[in-house]
Amino acid sequence: MAQNGNSFGDTAPDVVITVSADAAVFVSRSGATTLYAGSDFYSQYTMQNTGTTTWTQGTGYSMMSVNPTNNTVFRINRLTIPVASTVTPGATVVATGLCTAPTTPGTYTMQWQMNKSGVPFGAQTPVQSMTIVNGPDNAIFVSQANIPTTVIHGHTFIGTITLKNTGTGTWSTGAGYSLKSQNPSGNTNWGMATQAVPGSVAPNANAVFTNTFTAPAAPGTYHFQWRMQHNTAGFGAFTTDVTITVT
Repeated sequence: MAQNGNSFGDTAPDVVITVSADAAVFVSRSGATTLYAGSDFYSQYTMQNTGTTTWTQGTGYSMMSVNPTNNTVFRINRLTIPVASTVTPGATVVATGLCTAPTTPGTYTMQWQMNKSGVPFGAQTPVQSMTIVNGPDNAIFVSQANIPTTVIHGHTFIGTITLKNTGTGTWSTGAGYSLKSQNPSGNTNWGMATQAVPGSVAPNANAVFTNTFTAPAAPGTYHFQWRMQHNTAGFGAFTTDVTITVT
């Protein structure tokens, strides 16, 4: 405290504040704000580098989901900057990510912030309200059975996956619907990239996929995960990702 230039009383603790060289401001956003439940969409945000460092993907710069931090409401928690971009101080960059809308209709919020290797910095983007409505194609994961966590290379197992049609359209193989392998998308690690729809699956009905799967010839660790697709467009929930060790 001071009176007429004369100090008196105790001195407050000395706090050392480190000013980060990383800084950013929000410029703009593009993309739809009303989406079908379970649909994929690209989210794009333009950010300006207002710090003194240079951003690159290789040095750990990206956008992270916030509110709460690292949430996966829209499946991913990172928007990436282009691998070839070098974002110098004062420059702008568009960060992009392929998101998936929640499978339950409703109103959700989306917000992002720049980060370096998990450490956030700079301004957060405005909170964006996202309206999710039911559409023709949507699915929720119900269950899966007889999926092993260890299998001998080249051996087979019979597994069952159950999904519920929560959209307004009817699934059938003839109409272009199938169950597609994921992680990575369209892989044939288990002897098939897609599974045919069993008959005709009306809205609110379950589809039970039962097939014989063949383990890869090469020992190692593989993912077993699936998702519905209509023609080539994926939709709805992903099945639980099972990590299988092939011996």
